[in-house]
Amino acid sequence: MLRRVEQRARAMGLDSIFVLTTRTMHWFLRRGFVQVDPEWLPEARKRKYNWDRKSMVFVKKLI
Repeated sequence: MLRRVEQRARAMGLDSIFVLTTRTMHWFLRRGFVQVDPEWLPEARKRKYNWDRKSMVFVKKLI
């Protein structure tokens, strides 16, 4: 599923994808994501970010 998401993102011309998670950080780290500060999020998503959930933000650069 992740491979397909990456393919579609590339086809759309995106250079990165991101996820928010509270539990599966190791799964994303093993697949090339790196943790970033929530401030990295796009403005529209940052406004919806729930600070109480303490979700971690991971980003993967698409080559």
